Amino acid sequence: MSLVAMLFDKVEIPAHGNATGPAGGLDLSGYSDYRLALRLDGKAGAEFTINELYGPAGHIDQLNVDIAAGKVGSLGNLNYRGKFTVYGPKAFFIRVFNNGEAPLRVSGSLYAVI
Repeated sequence: MSLVAMLFDKVEIPAHGNATGPAGGLDLSGYSDYRLALRLDGKAGAEFTINELYGPAGHIDQLNVDIAAGKVGSLGNLNYRGKFTVYGPKAFFIRVFNNGEAPLRVSGSLYAVI
């Protein structure tokens, strides 16, 4: 059994801002293998960080872990694909930080299998 969850659909992230998806979060209980596929479009060389956020929103138990960091390619886009560990399966989100000086657009999905 597998899960495919759309996290972002052409979401624009302002300079030095971030975007969190999906709305409402996910419950990944029972899944054990996770793959993230993101498309980033923006100014060539723009830096970004991908972060895993989990736990009750706004609660002291809400934690986050960086998954990856990088730069948008010379053509103004980057296709990121990677496996990662989920530390807390309930109330799970992916957050993308735009560390650049110009807006960045992100689209992508999370794939999970049992």
